[in-house]
Amino acid sequence: MGEVVEPDLERFMNNGANERLLIINTESVSAIESLDDILSVWDLDWLLIGPHDFSVNLGVPEQYKQPDFIAACSTVFRKVRAVASGAGIHF
Repeated sequence: MGEVVEPDLERFMNNGANERLLIINTESVSAIESLDDILSVWDLDWLLIGPHDFSVNLGVPEQYKQPDFIAACSTVFRKVRAVASGAGIHF
């Protein structure tokens, strides 16, 4: 059998951040309240909204066209895009 080659730890540590994405999922009012701090995380690539839990936490369960839900999502998208990160929501 061939020899198992372990990854070069130094290369991994130096280049690892360039080979992955940092994606944060948000699902709560407290996340919106802390959004500026969340967006200050170094090398954040994307922020995603989990719509079900987010709507429940906002008090409008699964009411995805409800004005408070839309306004909260708009706030997230606007703030995320202002720092040149990606923003999205899955449905």
